[in-house]
Amino acid sequence: MARPSDRWPTLDELDPESEKRKFVEKILSEADFEYLEKEAIKCRQISQRDLPSNVTCRVELKRFGSVQKNVLLEIAFSDGVFWTARVLHQSSQSGSLDENQISVLSEIATMRIVRERTNIPAPEVLGFEMSAEQPFGFPYVFIVCIQGFSLPGGLAFSIPMQHRNKVARRIAYIWMQLQNIHSEYIGRLWRDTSTLGPIMTIPMAWHSSQSRLSTSYEYFHTTQRDRHRDIASRCPDDLEHRTASWVLMNAMNHVIVKDKVQGPFPLCHWDFSRHNIIFNDAYEIIGVTGWAKAQTAPLEQQAACPELVTSPYLSNEQNQSVLEFKKLVIFWLKKHEGGKGAPNRFRGVLPTFLDSKGPEIVYEWSVYKRDDYLNVAKRIAQLLYGQIITWGQLKDVYGPMPFY
Repeated sequence: MARPSDRWPTLDELDPESEKRKFVEKILSEADFEYLEKEAIKCRQISQRDLPSNVTCRVELKRFGSVQKNVLLEIAFSDGVFWTARVLHQSSQSGSLDENQISVLSEIATMRIVRERTNIPAPEVLGFEMSAEQPFGFPYVFIVCIQGFSLPGGLAFSIPMQHRNKVARRIAYIWMQLQNIHSEYIGRLWRDTSTLGPIMTIPMAWHSSQSRLSTSYEYFHTTQRDRHRDIASRCPDDLEHRTASWVLMNAMNHVIVKDKVQGPFPLCHWDFSRHNIIFNDAYEIIGVTGWAKAQTAPLEQQAACPELVTSPYLSNEQNQSVLEFKKLVIFWLKKHEGGKGAPNRFRGVLPTFLDSKGPEIVYEWSVYKRDDYLNVAKRIAQLLYGQIITWGQLKDVYGPMPFY
């Protein structure tokens, strides 16, 4: 059986100057791993009352994974069960939560809410400690590993033909279930960790707005306005980049679903891709991981799934497979929406939007990289205008327009 740490690097394989290497060395020199092992056994006994008393566990100290700023340690139980311990950077201010800890607590709340309210197989969190003032010496989270495999390439051309319909049906069902978790605001999920109290939303970590957002216009345009100003400061007289900035600024007007501007906003995984979809040998989806960036968001963002968009980096054959796989997902979305328990407030919106160029435009907009700004704008312009309007014509219109 594969272990979670099999693909993780050893200490010697980490860049000596990297923050991860320095943090791992700090953990190895300061942490009390015996205490962590005892706490893991306690948590497992609480969750599994019939656990045999002779079950033990050991922390693997030769290989180290990572999630954002945090280090992953493997915990191997003697009965073949594996957990990961996510070890967090210590808060810079004793007694208060830093942004990293707030993000992790939001992720914990999200995974627990998903497990409570849907049939989506999110990882199970069985214990955590956000204070560093305990013998282990660092905040940590215990997460049960899902034993399966992810695919090496895109779903559309990596899933065997005989299983594609089944996987498309399951993906459509997962999307529909995510719509059952929604909010009137855009933001990360939050709930008191000691209770099963009301679900709240808090501001996004990455967004320039310091408050929760209540419209999809705010979500898209505030972000693009900041990019616009960044380009203005770096390339004030470059007509190509000025054109790109205006093209991206106006692109969202073409994709926003007008009757959903004020929500409600469904839970969006944000990285629902092959890396975070775990299969068993029968190609059944047995796990959905990677909830670190999950938040309630405009439905347009939920539709921007990397597995369902074509790419200039894929072959024509691969892109055709993507389009065919997307058709299957749309078919099953429509089927599921006609069934019992489907959320009426979103009925028909997601499959209709998926069957347009909107998801590809939003996806290109979402994966924006500062150094690839111009290429992103040109790809979006191609999606919007095809051969009807050329980049040169757009440059004639937008190039002279001043930044604001």
